[in-house]
Amino acid sequence: GDYFRVHTAPRRFPAARSRSAAEWRLLIVGEESDYVVVNKPRGVPMHASVDNAHENLVQCMAGSLGVPKLWAPHRLDIDTSGLVLLSKTAHFAARFQEGLREGRASVRKLYRATVHCEHSSPIHKLLDSSEATPVVYDVDHHMPFIWPITSQSHGQSLCQSHGQSHGQSHGQSHGQSHAVELVHWQLSDKRAPKSFAHSVSAEEIEMGSTWRDCRLRILCESRASDDSHRWDLMIELLTGRTHQIRGQLQLVGLPIVGDMMYTNSNDNSAECATMSESPRLCLQASQLAFAHPSEGTWRRYSI
Repeated sequence: GDYFRVHTAPRRFPAARSRSAAEWRLLIVGEESDYVVVNKPRGVPMHASVDNAHENLVQCMAGSLGVPKLWAPHRLDIDTSGLVLLSKTAHFAARFQEGLREGRASVRKLYRATVHCEHSSPIHKLLDSSEATPVVYDVDHHMPFIWPITSQSHGQSLCQSHGQSHGQSHGQSHGQSHAVELVHWQLSDKRAPKSFAHSVSAEEIEMGSTWRDCRLRILCESRASDDSHRWDLMIELLTGRTHQIRGQLQLVGLPIVGDMMYTNSNDNSAECATMSESPRLCLQASQLAFAHPSEGTWRRYSI
């Protein structure tokens, strides 16, 4: 016989339910015949879930555009805001995913994160503790499709509604980016929070373990104006694991403000208390650049 499932208490997403079609269209940052780039709000899932088929980005944007279906070739966490591409065709979605597998040669993504750090500088903290590897390269040559990454590009702190970030931005000068790269490992698991490790033994890799490498670069930093222990970081994502930025930064002692999933709830430290003061996850996908699969020319979007 048929199987009929009833969810008596489905999970709801007010950030999706409260917007009209016109309000969803206002979130469009760029659009072409085969895709649309949207500034996804916090609190909105990308896809339908088993108990809620309607309150998600794909469904809401499809309804606002008057199209029967959209595809999401990449994703953002529910609580992460920012730029995400939705494809109007299955073909373009597949081609975009091919670009993601090719890495920086085809797709580049920058994120802004506000982290808690009691050190004089997050980048210096990582270098002093040997948690990160310094990377120096010419911005114009290696990153021609990414916007300037100075402190002025940060605009508002992610955890405040008014005011500019201030202080000197460390990480870029005279056309060179003095970045640091973090390399860790994530255990492949459907459950959250994810497990991250500093290293994995060669034996585990040879035995076909489910650990996957995670790589990102912190391109620059500037002190957030609302708190002496809060810093805005500009991050380039080099691999695209679930919760990667959140897990890696927590692992090196730079937890993202508002990220209670990767903060020990039993921790009574000042760090934990400071993080819980923010009502939202301070992580935003702020820049997206990619080579159009058919034309080869680059598209770039920023918020």
